[in-house]
Formats: sequence, C-alpha cells, structure tokens
Amino acid sequence: MLPKLHRLSKKDIDILFKQGEGFRTPLASIRTRHTQLPLARFCILFTKAAKLGSIARNTVRRQAYTIIREHLGEFEKETDYGIMISPTLAHYAHGTRRDALKKILQTVASNSQH
Repeated sequence: MLPKLHRLSKKDIDILFKQGEGFRTPLASIRTRHTQLPLARFCILFTKAAKLGSIARNTVRRQAYTIIREHLGEFEKETDYGIMISPTLAHYAHGTRRDALKKILQTVASNSQH
C-alpha cells in the first residue's frame, strides 16, 4: 500500500476522471491531471467489465502499488494518476502480470515527463 499522502481520495478520483487527460495502453487506461501539490498521487481502478473477485483485484492492486513505490521518484511531481486496469491483465500469471504492470507504469512515467 502507498502512504496516504500518495493516494487519491474518492473526490479527487472524480475530479481526475472529469478534468484529466488520458491515453491508453493495451492493458490499461491512464488519466493524468496536474495539481498544486508537491507530490505524485495515484489510484488503481478496474473496469466494471472486469467482474473480478476481491482477491484478484487486491492482488493486482498490491502488485501495482509495490511497483509504484519502488519507482516513485520517476513520476512527475504535482500530478495525479488514475490507472484503470483491463480485465485481461488480471488473468495473467503472477510473473507475467508483474512485468506487464512494470511496462505500463514505465509508459506512464515517461509520458508524464513530456
């Protein structure tokens, strides 16, 4: 889990998805929004089509937050990130899913610095 400072609240998530800019990767949809806060904040969401059980959702979410925590310095400060995971990614094997999440988050980090 990320520290509370780096997590988005429900209200912030709503604002992010209304006002943020977005792009897609094959396994995720990403929304970003610049803020005045001196840090990067994140949320990991799943589409309703995913229809995953809580164990599968939480496993993917934990993996994503672990990778984010390891690479927190690579993300642009003063930015909120909303990462919506596709249902396909949740059905990958553990190692394959971790590699795919790393690739998604590297894409997010590189796009945010432009």
